[in-house]
Amino acid sequence: MSPMNNRLLRPLASGFNPKSIAGLGMWLDASVDSSLTLNGNTVSQWSDLSGNGRNAAMVTAALQPDATTRTQNGLRVLDFDGTKSMLVHSTAAGVTNLAGAAIARNVPGVTMIAACAFDTSSSTQFLYHASTNSMPSRSAVVMSGGNILAGGRRLNTDSFASVGYAHNANANIISGVLDYANSDAFIYQNGALQDSSTSFQTDGNSQDGDSASVEIGSTANSTSTRLNGFIGELLVFQRALTTAERQRVERYLGQKWGITVA
Repeated sequence: MSPMNNRLLRPLASGFNPKSIAGLGMWLDASVDSSLTLNGNTVSQWSDLSGNGRNAAMVTAALQPDATTRTQNGLRVLDFDGTKSMLVHSTAAGVTNLAGAAIARNVPGVTMIAACAFDTSSSTQFLYHASTNSMPSRSAVVMSGGNILAGGRRLNTDSFASVGYAHNANANIISGVLDYANSDAFIYQNGALQDSSTSFQTDGNSQDGDSASVEIGSTANSTSTRLNGFIGELLVFQRALTTAERQRVERYLGQKWGITVA
């Protein structure tokens, strides 16, 4: 009998599955080959492993991220080139997925956790972005002004608010927790708190309406906000995780992607 492939073992080597935590809205994992629809060296669809059908896709070949040039801890990651690459999972760039659009609709919070890297800090770059009808960010992880930020709006009429810290170009586990119900926001790098706010927005659920567009590696149809870096795994929960829950996810990702977590 041939030995089992290590790639099959690593995602659940800790015995942990993200589906065990309530509220998982989307789970994208580049190390799971079956979740990627390849177009040569690029990816036309990144399928959601959460069971919610929030697949991220790109119909335009020139805009698809590369799936062959980079790895992290021996696992495949998707490389975004900073000028073209992006994926969407709602009503932008020719892709319609209403399940994706509803991810930040009428929820008490959003938690975004990614194994990723921002290679440069020379421009505004969105790792994950869910927008309102007029296109301002409802929830997002973004690198802007040399800082990595987690932020958004509870209501479409709110001003954008965020928490953040200085960029570095390493592979990191970045966690953004937007607790709309308690007007709190937190951002962590590799399990360590970097910044927080207890006056993030007024208390309550997010706006009861679908996002106009949801993107991985950009905002909709904007070449100036494209990610220059990689994403190995991205999880979005439709609530603010507890400290213990967040730490379970971070430690799972750290072990899997070879990143030291506090």
